[in-house]
Amino acid sequence: MAGVKRVDLEIDYHGYTVREMLADLEAQSTRTQWASARRVRLIHGTGEALWHELRSWCTRRRLDWAPEPHNTGCTLVYPASRPEPHVVAPRPRRVHVRRSPTAPVHEAPPPPPSPANAELMELEMAKLGALDRRQVRRLKGAE
Repeated sequence: MAGVKRVDLEIDYHGYTVREMLADLEAQSTRTQWASARRVRLIHGTGEALWHELRSWCTRRRLDWAPEPHNTGCTLVYPASRPEPHVVAPRPRRVHVRRSPTAPVHEAPPPPPSPANAELMELEMAKLGALDRRQVRRLKGAE
């Protein structure tokens, strides 16, 4: 096929179910031929299920893959280019830095209520004081 580089291994999954293909992929991936292969052509056809599950499997296994150019029924997998396992570096020790206390921010006090507002507030509080709890709840919309 023109334009496609040499493949080291080719596996045809036409006629396989998803479960059969995944089981065979697991078995193939443990073989030395797979691990040393730079490029593997996996033929899955253009059906709905196999290509999607195959590429998901490659992603879960951290294998580089690409659709074969000009052939949607094949996926190229690159097992030898598997990234090295991610090593987590030790966390640096936390150093506590003392900060100088900041001056509290003072807000201006609220203005005193006007005499008219104070009288209105007293009238409303007297009305509420005359009601029982059930009436107050009804006024608030709680019942």
